[in-house]
Amino acid sequence: MSLLDPENYTVAWIAPLEIEARAALYMLDERHRGRFAVSRGDDYIFHAGSMCGHNIIIATLPAGQEYGTGSAAALASQVKKFFPNLWFGLLVGVAAGLPDLSRTPPRDIRLGDVLVGLPEGESAGLIAYDLGKETEDGFQPLRFGHALAATEPIVRAAIGSIRLEAPNDTSRFLPYYETIRDKEHATGTFADPGQEQDRLYLATGNEADTPIQRERRPVSRRTRVWYGPIGSGEKLLKNAQKRNELRDRYGVIGLETEAAGTMNRIPVGVIRGVCYYGDRHKNKEWQPYAAAMAAAYTKAILYEITPATREAQVPRDAPTESKDSPPQSQACRAIHFPRNDDFVQRSAFSEHIDKLLPPSTEYQSAALWGLGGSGKTQLALDYAYRRCSDPTCSVLWVHADSETSFAQDYKWIARKLSLADDLEGEKLLSAVRKHIETLSQWVLVLDNADDLALFGVRRGPSTAEFGPDLSDYIPRGAVGTVLWTSRDQRIAESLVGPRRGIHVARMTNSEGEMLLKAIRDLEAEEDEVNDISRLLAELEWLPLAISQAATYMRRTRLSVAEYLGKIQEKKKRWKVLRKSEHDRHRRPQASNSMLETWNISVEYIRQGSEMAYGILNVLAFTDNQNISFQMIAEAAQVISRGRSTRYTETSEGERSSNNSGDSATDNSSSSASDWEDEESEEEVVDVVTRLEEFSFLTPRILEGGNRDRAYDMHKWVQEAISYNLHIRKDKHLEELQRKVLGEKHPATIGSLASLATTYYSQGRYNEAEKIKVKTLQLRREVLGEKHPDTLYNMADLATSQARSTSNAAFLLLDRPVPDEQEVIEGAGHGVPGLRQHLREERASQYCDARAAVLCVDVVSCLAQQDELP
Repeated sequence: MSLLDPENYTVAWIAPLEIEARAALYMLDERHRGRFAVSRGDDYIFHAGSMCGHNIIIATLPAGQEYGTGSAAALASQVKKFFPNLWFGLLVGVAAGLPDLSRTPPRDIRLGDVLVGLPEGESAGLIAYDLGKETEDGFQPLRFGHALAATEPIVRAAIGSIRLEAPNDTSRFLPYYETIRDKEHATGTFADPGQEQDRLYLATGNEADTPIQRERRPVSRRTRVWYGPIGSGEKLLKNAQKRNELRDRYGVIGLETEAAGTMNRIPVGVIRGVCYYGDRHKNKEWQPYAAAMAAAYTKAILYEITPATREAQVPRDAPTESKDSPPQSQACRAIHFPRNDDFVQRSAFSEHIDKLLPPSTEYQSAALWGLGGSGKTQLALDYAYRRCSDPTCSVLWVHADSETSFAQDYKWIARKLSLADDLEGEKLLSAVRKHIETLSQWVLVLDNADDLALFGVRRGPSTAEFGPDLSDYIPRGAVGTVLWTSRDQRIAESLVGPRRGIHVARMTNSEGEMLLKAIRDLEAEEDEVNDISRLLAELEWLPLAISQAATYMRRTRLSVAEYLGKIQEKKKRWKVLRKSEHDRHRRPQASNSMLETWNISVEYIRQGSEMAYGILNVLAFTDNQNISFQMIAEAAQVISRGRSTRYTETSEGERSSNNSGDSATDNSSSSASDWEDEESEEEVVDVVTRLEEFSFLTPRILEGGNRDRAYDMHKWVQEAISYNLHIRKDKHLEELQRKVLGEKHPATIGSLASLATTYYSQGRYNEAEKIKVKTLQLRREVLGEKHPDTLYNMADLATSQARSTSNAAFLLLDRPVPDEQEVIEGAGHGVPGLRQHLREERASQYCDARAAVLCVDVVSCLAQQDELP
């Protein structure tokens, strides 16, 4: 057996209890082979390994020894004597948590939460509450609680770095916990006993304590980290009243029994998992979970402290493991997101992934593709954490949406792999690829690879403008797994084989119901069943839409029916849907808004084809079902010949030059034969195919067996494009629709009306009035005087006239209001909305006499059908 050199070790991890040491051993990246030589007078056996680039010793109390400050002091003394090059120490284990629900906000500490010792105000980070003297005013701690040494500044700096991300700091250490959750110890695993087993009792002093009712935490917020002073004493406390006295007197968040004996020998950082509440209800059921949580947070601290020089090489264990020892693993884990406890298993997709990518001794790859928001990343995340159950398998995650994010994540992985710090650029990328290829088992997830050109797909002879081909840096080797996610279907025929692509479509109804329930963290009431079905149908069973809706309802405490009412009300719909609710399992830089999530895909389409982009914007204002190929072709015809004013962000000068010299006659004189040109039609086919590849269009077969192709446009994509066009206030879209569909097409008239609303909201009243007049004239001609849209237009114009200084447009209303009977015959379903609009406008303080006359005349036409108040 080889001997280990104590001089090679710089970090002491002190875990006094057996279960605490067991969790620490599982957290090691590598277990060092060999033993430290001992002699007479040495009372402890130390374990060694490496973690996050540090050589670490794990120190624990001998079996059967009583814990407390005295035992901890003896252990710390020998650690300090034995290891001459110690940099800092960490005291890691379990403790009592001290909730204080009377505070504002409440300090609602739960079992399994993490306590980190830090100074707070005048309080020390660690308070020896039974070290001091009795005075007339009661017990006085020695030096007012500041008798102990302070934690090393580098450790406090690392803690501060993690704390910056609060309340999302759990994302920094929960992935480490996931790697040992199912590992075994003497009495079980490190799994969460469950919130239903977490009971806090009111301190009454009676034998029959009263349980305190606390709201169950959402699964996504199961764990919290609390920072503040921790009390340390000689004896374990099992008295709720005494606990509360110490809490209120010293402001401590927890109590433990070793730190006071350790601190003045080795100034340790104190990290504790909550396993009980300092009362007589203590039991050992929560110790493994609490110890694992504390160990996971401690590993996150070590990750923050990157050693400037490589640690000395020491003998390492082989990757095999014995029955009685923790797994010996060289696995590297670099995953950006914590495990998603709200994830709903989609068995059809998960089984397909497992079939294509089983644990294997060969190289393999596959890709998940589909519409943005369909759940590709969450399926990949679930697969990644399932592969983490193999302690020898390295699991790595890379954002592949841009060259910058790709390089940044490779730099992050290089740190995890302890590669040289001075590597940059292509040397760094090559080094990471080569190192991954040397690993015995590895999984690499390349997420959001939407721009396939970055990976060499469809590149021309000259690639200088694209930068390096990133596919050169994807590891291959004899063994390993690569899983891609992309919005682009082409990935299944370019970067992986055609049969190795998985189209991720919408959820089933039962999956949607489970996801809604998990994120709302609320059981559905019996009277909500129908509303839930209606909501899921409205959301198209899309995971992102369901997740955002459930988060919004949980945050605002809305019922399903109330949320449905909001998104079905035109004025409130976009206001609700444009919100981007936080999701710690998605990149914070990316919008989660249902109206913005497809902007990325639209931009990729635009970069590849302005024609495809133009067609998308035309289709945003048509019926999303049964769109004929002929209509798409006609739109493409106009765009390709430059006869429409471009709605892209071009300068006014460019627009003028595009329009100069083109007469209306020229624009309308295109011959069918021109468009039947084979090359032109091929271009349209390419455009339609591109929109299909991003799942924006879905082909369908017309009834009757007609071979002419028709398509459905995804409802949410269509609405998102419509919303973004509205936001951009792009009047050139209306001109394009007029060219393609005709001036009198209902969609063109509707777009014109929307443009008027946009101008009015910008304060461009004169322009808005002119457009409203034109819209009214067209609706009179196309729809008739008695149509609800015509009446609505009349009332809207009258109202805007009353609020402006110009009367010119008002005078254009030279036709009489249709009589009452005509309105009743033609109003139909549009009457209620018009009536409400007129009710609101009639009450407006801005209405002048002329506007009021027109409003009253329109209202009178509706009076018999449903009298206005």
